[in-house]
Amino acid sequence: MEIHASCRKFFLPAILAYLVVSSAEAVTFTGNVSLGTQAEVDAASVYTEITGSLTITGTDIDDLGPLAGLTSVGGYISIRSNPALVSALDVFPALTTVGGGIYVYYNANLETFSGFDALLQTGDNIDFWYNDSLVTVSGFSVLHTAGWSLEFGDNPVLTALPQFEALETISSSLFILDNPSLAGITGFNALQHVDWSFQIVGNASLQDLCGFYNYFSAHNPYSGDGSFDIKDNHPSLPNPTTIQDVLDAGPCLPPPPPAMEISWSGGQVQLAWDPEPGADYTVKWSTDNQTWTSVPVGQAGTWTDPAASPSRKFYQLAR
Repeated sequence: MEIHASCRKFFLPAILAYLVVSSAEAVTFTGNVSLGTQAEVDAASVYTEITGSLTITGTDIDDLGPLAGLTSVGGYISIRSNPALVSALDVFPALTTVGGGIYVYYNANLETFSGFDALLQTGDNIDFWYNDSLVTVSGFSVLHTAGWSLEFGDNPVLTALPQFEALETISSSLFILDNPSLAGITGFNALQHVDWSFQIVGNASLQDLCGFYNYFSAHNPYSGDGSFDIKDNHPSLPNPTTIQDVLDAGPCLPPPPPAMEISWSGGQVQLAWDPEPGADYTVKWSTDNQTWTSVPVGQAGTWTDPAASPSRKFYQLAR
């Protein structure tokens, strides 16, 4: 673990660190942090702020959960070349500020990535490149500004991107390139500005661009200052695809409600369904089939209602 800083001196197991302690709950590290082992990731759980950049690269790193207390990183976050990392779920849930970019590269066995759900904006790129096993990316639910480009490239089994429902501005370019398993793009309903290039190229399974319907409705012709390319995707898309083609296809249809099974055991109603990777679910219940109460259950595939009586409750499941 490389540490570069100057401040008060503290000792952690196997780590020499220089920290600023502002309270019992808030620990600021002044400088850059480089984590090379899982033990170093675990030891870094004391940090709530890092004034510099955070680099996570190591052969045995398999859990980013200890970094859940971070609220601010002044530089970039790099998650790169971590062969033991298979799942990264709900990472950095408290992080609201990243002064630089977020780079997720060359994690050969990473299958599922979700997180950054408190992050409002970045100062630079958000990149997911060359992750050979990555199937789904979700999260970024309140992000409104990508400080430079938003990029997903050369992820061979990627099937789902984040919805980016709050994203309004991409300060430079959007690149979705050479993701051969990506069949559709939904979300992006709040997008208003892409200031430079817009490129969706070489995604062999991509048949659906309805996520950009709202954006293209306001930007026909394309209003960015860079290039516009949508080509070499699935044969069902025109090659190249124009903005008018997307508008003619129409907006995204709402997904069908998931099928669920309801059982009664031990005085409790139990709901079960087959969750889609990366999808968040909400259970809704009602006693009169008119007024509904919503219960977010995240990416779970089951939910138990301990107070239920099957003769007087209705249930719905929504994504």
